[in-house]
Order: sequence, then C-alpha cells, then structure tokens
Amino acid sequence: MRSLLLTLLLANLALLAWRYWVDEPPRGEPPQQRGVARLEVVPPRDTAPVASTLSAGDEGNDAADDEAGDVRVDDLPPRCVAIGPFSELGASDGFADMLRARGLSPARQAEEGSIWMGYWLFAEFSERDAARDAAAVLRGRGVDDAYVIPGDGEFTVSLGVFSALSSAERLLAEAAELGVTAQLRDRFRSGTVYWLTLEVPGDMTVVPPESGPGAREVSVEPRDCPQR
Repeated sequence: MRSLLLTLLLANLALLAWRYWVDEPPRGEPPQQRGVARLEVVPPRDTAPVASTLSAGDEGNDAADDEAGDVRVDDLPPRCVAIGPFSELGASDGFADMLRARGLSPARQAEEGSIWMGYWLFAEFSERDAARDAAAVLRGRGVDDAYVIPGDGEFTVSLGVFSALSSAERLLAEAAELGVTAQLRDRFRSGTVYWLTLEVPGDMTVVPPESGPGAREVSVEPRDCPQR
C-alpha cells in the first residue's frame, strides 16, 4: 500500500515539473518571467519620411532624382551687397571690423551724399512781422534756437534740430500752446558718406547696425557682383 502511494506522489511531481518547465505556453501568449516587465518599442508619432530633395523630373523618375541630388542652403550662389551710407568714417570702419570677424572682406567707398542731421522743427509764415513775433514769443519761453529764415514770399521760423524724436514732439506741443503751428521734417546736409561693399554667402543675412552715428539711415542694398 505504501509503495502505491509513493508511486502516485512521484507521478504527480513529474506532471507538475513537465507543466511548468517543459510544456510550451498557449499560442498567442509569450512566455512571462516573474518579476520582469515586458518592454515594447513604440514608434513615435508623425515619423513619416519627409522628402528632402528637389528633382528635375517627375516624382516617379528615380534617375532624375539621383541626378538632381540634395539642394542645400549653403549651395546657394554668393551675392553682393552694399551697406550704408555711413556719415562718419569711424562708424564705417567699426562695422567693417565686425564683418571681417565673420570671415567677410568688405571694401569701403566714399562719395558725396546727404547726411541726416536730425528732426527739424519749424513754422512757416507769409509775413515777416508774424514770423518775428512768433520767434520772439518762443525765445521768451526758453526756445533760444528760434530764429527767422527769410525766403521768397514766405518766412520760416526754425525752432531747432533734435536727434531724439520725443524732444521734438514735446516742443511741438509747447509751440501749439503758444499759438505757433509748427511742423516736423528730417533735416539733411551735404557731405561725404561711406559705403561698404562685399560679397556674402547665399545663406548669410547681413543686418545693418542699430546704433551709432548715422545708424538711422544705414541699410543693406543688393549690388551686382563684379565679373570674375
């Protein structure tokens, strides 16, 4: 009897060992290991391939695509620009040094041009006496620069030239309170101005200086490159 019970016990142990160590898991369920999480590689969203080439033929023409190749920004041809006008030689030299620090080779050119002086505040009158009276009133209120400029059939009272627009607008309002209707206009004088001409890579953007002598009038203009 004891032999029979021992035989049954060994058979059960053998069945359990077969089930847990040898038998394959049910189809569709991968084997699991206790205490270890299953990792899955999830593709990120919006990862569809993007075309990065421009071809000379149809989209389906592989040969044309291979001949066209990639169009890169730094493959753009160089271009020439002129930066100016600078009203002071030192200002043009300072900006030229900045360009050389970026690997460029600017050349300076001098020419006669118009130099911006500031915002001119003035009032116009048709009679000399009215202009003189207005100038006297303004000087009496502390506008020491007020004077009469005679002209052909009209008389102008200058209230001054200002580098800051806010100062000119403030005096404009004060003159109106005194009964003097004034106007604002940019004031220029003739003189020597300086330009910087240079060749830049096609993907480079050149920005003119934002401050300094005459920076208000400085811009970047396209120019024809000299023939090689």
